[in-house]
Amino acid sequence: MIVWRIDVWAWFADPATWQGDDGVWHRLAEHSLLTIAAMLIAAAIGLPLSLWLGHLGKGGVLAINVTNVGRAIPVIYGNSIHSLGDSPFGVSLDTARRRLATGLGAVLLGLVAILFAKMGDVAQHLFLLFDTRFPYVTLAITPLGFAAVAYATNRWFSDAKGSGIPQ
Repeated sequence: MIVWRIDVWAWFADPATWQGDDGVWHRLAEHSLLTIAAMLIAAAIGLPLSLWLGHLGKGGVLAINVTNVGRAIPVIYGNSIHSLGDSPFGVSLDTARRRLATGLGAVLLGLVAILFAKMGDVAQHLFLLFDTRFPYVTLAITPLGFAAVAYATNRWFSDAKGSGIPQ
């Protein structure tokens, strides 16, 4: 740990770190320009599209989920190229398999999240239809539903107690 700190300090203290095409200031300027360009391109595409979808009043759930998948792709890609090493093919077959499994798992998890969100929208729509037709029945069904969920959690999923935050 101490050796690592000395190496970091030496890197910061070295004037070559701060000068030239590989210097920190040059890389910071490149990174800033790349970030600004990416944000301007995203705004040029996203703002008109979001205004159009907002005007239509349709496609909101799809747009949100496509955006979430789009946010996950750079993370998956960044994790897959993080440690390419000196291998001519980048990574070993075992590492490639693990990364592929992680990427596919992330995509499947995203699809399950989309399905779960869609099921929630359908359930809310059905509840509103039921509430419109039988407004007073929902006053009894809602607490009974919560009681049924609490009972099922205590009965069959006893490890799911608590807030989820370790105390």
